[in-house]
Amino acid sequence: MQRLLYILSAILLNASIVSAQSTAFARLQQQQQLFPQEKTYVHTDAADYYAASRIWLKVYVVDALSNKPLRYAPHVYAELIAPDAAIIRRVKIARRDSIYAGYIDIPADAVAGRYAIRAYTRYMTNTPLYTGRQIVYIHSPHKDEYDATADYVCRLFPEGGYLVADEANTVAYEVCTLEGRMADHVTLTLSDEQGRQVLSLDSAAACGTFTIVAQENTRYRMQCSADGRSAESASLRCPKRSVALHAEHRGDTLVLSTLRHNCNEQLYLLAHSHTIPLLMQPLEKDAVFSILRDSLPDGVTAFMLVNGQLRVYSQRLIYTDNGKSRCSMLPTSTISRFADSTINQSTNYIGNKIILSIPDSLLHEGETADLSVAVTDRFAISRHRSISILGSLLLDSEVPDSYADPDLMMLTRGWTRYDIPAVLQNYMAVPLLPRTSTTQLQGSVNTMLLNKPVKDAVVSLIVPQLYLSASTTTDNRGQFFFNDADLPENTGVVVSASKADKKSQLVLKIQEEDYPPYEGIIPRYLPQARGKEQQLLSLTDLSDNIQLREIEVKGKRIHETKKERNMVGMADISFGNEEIEKYHATCLHELLRRIPGVFVHEDKCYIRANTSIFGDNPAAIALDGVILDGDYDLDLISMQDIARVDIFKTGNTVIWGPRGGSGVVSIILKDGTEPPNVKQHTYIKRITPLGWQQPSEFYIDLTDSSQPPATIYWNPSVSLKGNATTDNTLTIPVTPHITRYDILIEGVTSEGRLIHEECEAETDNNNTDHDYRQDKQE
Repeated sequence: MQRLLYILSAILLNASIVSAQSTAFARLQQQQQLFPQEKTYVHTDAADYYAASRIWLKVYVVDALSNKPLRYAPHVYAELIAPDAAIIRRVKIARRDSIYAGYIDIPADAVAGRYAIRAYTRYMTNTPLYTGRQIVYIHSPHKDEYDATADYVCRLFPEGGYLVADEANTVAYEVCTLEGRMADHVTLTLSDEQGRQVLSLDSAAACGTFTIVAQENTRYRMQCSADGRSAESASLRCPKRSVALHAEHRGDTLVLSTLRHNCNEQLYLLAHSHTIPLLMQPLEKDAVFSILRDSLPDGVTAFMLVNGQLRVYSQRLIYTDNGKSRCSMLPTSTISRFADSTINQSTNYIGNKIILSIPDSLLHEGETADLSVAVTDRFAISRHRSISILGSLLLDSEVPDSYADPDLMMLTRGWTRYDIPAVLQNYMAVPLLPRTSTTQLQGSVNTMLLNKPVKDAVVSLIVPQLYLSASTTTDNRGQFFFNDADLPENTGVVVSASKADKKSQLVLKIQEEDYPPYEGIIPRYLPQARGKEQQLLSLTDLSDNIQLREIEVKGKRIHETKKERNMVGMADISFGNEEIEKYHATCLHELLRRIPGVFVHEDKCYIRANTSIFGDNPAAIALDGVILDGDYDLDLISMQDIARVDIFKTGNTVIWGPRGGSGVVSIILKDGTEPPNVKQHTYIKRITPLGWQQPSEFYIDLTDSSQPPATIYWNPSVSLKGNATTDNTLTIPVTPHITRYDILIEGVTSEGRLIHEECEAETDNNNTDHDYRQDKQE
């Protein structure tokens, strides 16, 4: 009888496992189908630039699950983001010859520091935190005036999400500012509720781990000192009942086990990679699960502890890079150099070339590869390194801001492309914006007095530069749409509304394109120079001009008006007339979108910290020091009439009284300019929407020895085909003024395999020999 009961219980357990597994797998797959996601990778021609130079780039758009190329979108957006997270340039790159290639011009007054280049399709704004980005460094005599006194915050991350009593818990720590700037030196002291010191750490690293044996129902407090200043403290609590998943690397094996306290519930180990289910099996209290790391897929794998109702108790991320997603080409590539027999008599220049042969034999039958190739002067560009296509698509696109040790980041970051706990409970996410193939220009027409929608109003669109015109009518809600509104950049558009003889009583509003805010951090890496070149690189620029220390000249401001005087020095962010002209903003909404912590949603401004969510109350609008009542259309104020714009988003809002509690956007008009008349021209709008970038070819003058270029060669359009009969060679022109070259090849195949190859080519000025070696550093 006892044996029969044992057999029956085993059968029921197996049945419950099969049922839970099939349910979990089905729900994960359903979420994939309801909300497919995308990734982008930005390949730039170099990693270092100077102010006023041009960044050449190519954007790869791939499927988030398979890394297979996607080419449905007519264009992608690319943005240059400053060290303070402000968006200072935005371009719209059209798809040409099935690729997205363009450029971004760096402002001449750009400050020195790390910049992010973010790229995304319109569909990717459904998940703004996961838009792809690249990091570059811009050298400039202008210093990065970041707030060196910003408060540091200490964050603690217990492995698996919880402290477990009477167990050795691994806890990760991270000390940084709200903008993501890491501390250079930290001192940590952990104490219990009675004030007894549990541990003390003194480290030069702003992030790391420690181990603690916690006591049941006890709260621990972490006191932190960062760079000699006190940081905001953090706390941990060990509950009475808790469960955590523990991971340990033992050579090539990953060992998973559970830490439990007062929990005897049957738990299951569920693993998925990018929502692709891998396994689900029961995991007892004292049992361990071992798996070879090379059996896991490349990228981030999420291991979860769930109960029979698929409730998630703990999560642990693991990063692996076994080379399964990589298509290696370089071992069989050949590179050679020879002198051209043709000599330019006017410059006495011997035309040298680098011949790069890329084999197609490593591609599968019918597989194609889309590549981009950059060749730079190894001496001029030797300080920093970009994120490779491997690190971007396998790690950074899955766990944002993962710049330190990947294993440490797996403790401090979560995988949130989908809300997996909600998915397992059958609550699915769907995209708010569908994949569209056209750009729309849309808006609404309302009455001036009662603000009621106007039906059947005639809306006309005129593009004077292109001699184009179109018209449509409003629907029952007073809204209108113009499809296929893709225009070249810097194209002005005039939109007007009319109905019978009531044109002057209509108010026309244009719905502006909504761009996602940048919520990531930009790491402040130290320059990376090679050995003996350190001192020289710190003194010279790319043209070998000596850089003297910056001279700061201070003087009394003489152009300050009386109505500006109360605001100068009190605002958190200010834009004067020169800054407004620099950004080429066509309206106030476009200017405000470039400010970190300020977001425009449905024509209202919200001011918040970079890491919070939209506030309930929009910011107050002040015109010449007077806060305006009710909703005010900022489009009524011409940019030509604005003298300055001040943003108040911290404690300084107290000068505005209680109405400034949600932040204040203060607009100061130029002297002698009256506020705009609300009743004039409400039925007509003149706008310059963001248009697609005009194509431009990469070109440099290799014969100019006075100022050798940093990037020698840039080709974003290189294609290969497996077992092709065509000659897959690249002829790269070089100059005798440069003898060392870095060659970077990146791309993706039609099967989703990633290509990243680096090599060096060295030549001498006598054109007699050459050297080639593979760069082992990745």
